[in-house]
Amino acid sequence: MKGKLKVGIAGFGMIGPVHYRRIYDKSRDIADVVAIADPNTELLDSNLEKVLSEIESIDTEFDKNSERSRLKFYDDYRNMLSRSDIDAIHLCLPHNLHTMAIIDSIKKNKFVIVEKPLGLNFLDISRSEDRLGDFNIRKIALISQNRYNEEIEWLQKQISERTLEIRDIDITIDWYRAQSYYDQNDGWRGRNNSALGGVLTNQAYHSLDLALWLTRYNGQEVKAIGKENSIDKKLHPEIDVFDTVRGTLLLDNARINYYATTCNPEKKDITRIKVHFDQGYVEFNTTPEGVSGKSDFLQVPEFTRDQKLYKTSLGRPSYGFGHGSNIRYAYESFLSEEIPPISFHDGKLVLKVCDEILKP
Repeated sequence: MKGKLKVGIAGFGMIGPVHYRRIYDKSRDIADVVAIADPNTELLDSNLEKVLSEIESIDTEFDKNSERSRLKFYDDYRNMLSRSDIDAIHLCLPHNLHTMAIIDSIKKNKFVIVEKPLGLNFLDISRSEDRLGDFNIRKIALISQNRYNEEIEWLQKQISERTLEIRDIDITIDWYRAQSYYDQNDGWRGRNNSALGGVLTNQAYHSLDLALWLTRYNGQEVKAIGKENSIDKKLHPEIDVFDTVRGTLLLDNARINYYATTCNPEKKDITRIKVHFDQGYVEFNTTPEGVSGKSDFLQVPEFTRDQKLYKTSLGRPSYGFGHGSNIRYAYESFLSEEIPPISFHDGKLVLKVCDEILKP
């Protein structure tokens, strides 16, 4: 493929605008957003105004009115897919729509970048795999942006260069989401039929993905023990998905201890990952103020992020700062006709482990 990719974004609620901004930040030399689809046209318009205004505030050569005028808008992503000039689709939809939207996009010969998770559960995505076939699966890239966080790239380099062997990983996702978070956009985030797994597949997914990736998990048997999955009905009275999960995963070569909640009493998002090696540990803590690291055997650098680049009213620091790189590398794989660095297979592995955690 030659020339710039022409891109459409399906879903422009909470995460679609983040994709738009990161495409502009890191990939505007190889991709242009030409269309956006969302059934809530008022929300689309409001969020687009926010993200265009933010870009205009940091780029004096950017004109938001000119940018808006060249975009086409749709209330159904399937109508956007009918455009033959669009090369790639970003799927930023409710979880229960991902599987069908992937199939719809592939049928229209599009490359696909899909937000996590690939589908509702492992069975859901396994069935879609049979319909897609091996060749088409190569055209699907997954968003697991935290792999490209500065501190994680540093850690992975240490593991590789020093041939460190991981023994245990502790992951903590201590976040807060009010009932209003679950109520918005028709309440899909609070229902099992549209967001099965709740905090596990929504908030904890990326930390779990990191832990599995760091331990080189590739589908071997995994066992979940000490499971405690619950709902705080005082804080979230109207949901039927879990807002708290806790337990341990036993892998062939390591153990993963996990705790995730959307009930943080301080009403802020705190993420921790602590990796234990024979030599000692490395720990990272991410708060609204930034990320800090420590270790009892390595010199951990200070991680500084370009706040001007990453500031956005449409995202949260807890989302991580790797969307731009994740999207860029996916585009490059499409242009070179190679398997994306974070692939369909990666997303399937995480859902397999999530199913084990959620199993009664």
